[in-house]
Amino acid sequence: MVSAGRARLFTFERVAHARSSIVQLTEEFDLIDDRPEPRTVVFASIVAGEIARRHARRAVGRLILCAAPPVLTDLRLALYSWQLDVPEIDEVEQDFARVNGFAIRDRLFAMGLLPDRPAPAQGTSEPERTSEPEVQLQ
Repeated sequence: MVSAGRARLFTFERVAHARSSIVQLTEEFDLIDDRPEPRTVVFASIVAGEIARRHARRAVGRLILCAAPPVLTDLRLALYSWQLDVPEIDEVEQDFARVNGFAIRDRLFAMGLLPDRPAPAQGTSEPERTSEPEVQLQ
C-alpha cells in the first residue's frame, strides 16, 4: 500500500483454526517519507528497494501493489529496474495507505485478489478486529 509519503508492506497467509481458517495479513513495514514535499519518484525507488531486499530473503509468488495512479506508475517503474522475479503481480489503483489491515484484507477479498475466504464453521467466528500498531522506519 503506497501513497505519496507512506508505504506499507503486508504478507498474507492462510491460518488454520480448529474448525475454519482465515487469511491473515501481517504488516512487515510502515515506511514514512517525512520530507515537507515528498517526491514520489524518489520514494517509490526507496520502497521498491525495500521490496526487492525482502523478496531476496524470502521469495514471494505474488505481489499486489495498491496505490493512487500516479504513485503506482512511479512504483511500477522503480520495481522494473530491480528486475524482480515475481510470478504474479496485481495492481490496484487505490490508496489504502491509511486503511487498517482488516479493512484492506476485506477490500482485497471483495476484489478477488486474495484466496477465497471460507465461511467460519458453525458456532465459530473470526477473531475480533482491532486496529494495528504502526511501526515507522526512517
